[in-house]
Parts: sequence; structure tokens; C-alpha cells
Amino acid sequence: MSKFIGFAILGLAFSIPAHAQRSMAGTAGPTSNGGGAGSPVGGSTGGAAAGFRTLPTVPRTQFQAIDVSGGDVSFFPSSFMQFDKGIAEGEAILAARQKTLAEVASEYRHEEKPKAKLNITQDAFGNVVMERR
Repeated sequence: MSKFIGFAILGLAFSIPAHAQRSMAGTAGPTSNGGGAGSPVGGSTGGAAAGFRTLPTVPRTQFQAIDVSGGDVSFFPSSFMQFDKGIAEGEAILAARQKTLAEVASEYRHEEKPKAKLNITQDAFGNVVMERR
């Protein structure tokens, strides 16, 4: 008797997901070619048409650049520059000498570091002592 109740509970539990598939039937959207007994690849069973919900069609969004702004007054889009002038300007930018990592590290090491205005130390008894510099 307990096996029968167990199988009944299992059957009920496995039949619940089948209702979710049935709620999709009859809605707007693409349908199968219908008819006949269904195939494992698709189609429908018993001649009923299967329908699926689809997203509504929306026109593509158009993005337009109207204004270009920036801090550099000499900036203007390269599409308005002559090709030869653009190449010359690009080569000049690449020819500018850039610092190596060692040079930047050396400059940073010799740079004056900001000092703290307050020094917190500990006296012989373990109490905190705050000193101004």
C-alpha cells in the first residue's frame, strides 16, 4: 500500500511541469505545420497547432552624434583632415620621446613625499602619545 502511495505522489509531482507546457498552446506566434501524430523533432500531436510567444517587433534605434566637445581646442575629427596631414601628425605623436619605466621610477623615488602632520607613538607604559610635527 505504501508503494502505491509513493508512486502516486511521484506521478503527481512529475505531472505538474506538464501543465506549464500546456499554457503555451493557442497563443499568438509561429505555429508548426500541424497534422498527424507528432514527431520527436517537433510538430504537434493530434492535429493541434503549437504556438509560442514571441517578442514584439520594434524598429532599430538610431544613435546620432550631434556635437563633439573636449578640452583641447585643436581637436577636430580626423575624418575632416587630409590623409597626408593625418599621417604626418600621427608619426609626430609616435616620434615624441616617451619616458622609460626606469626614468619614471627614478623621478618618483626622488620626489618629495608628503609628511604626516601627526605622529602617534607609544610610551614606556603602553599609553598612546600623539605628537605634532
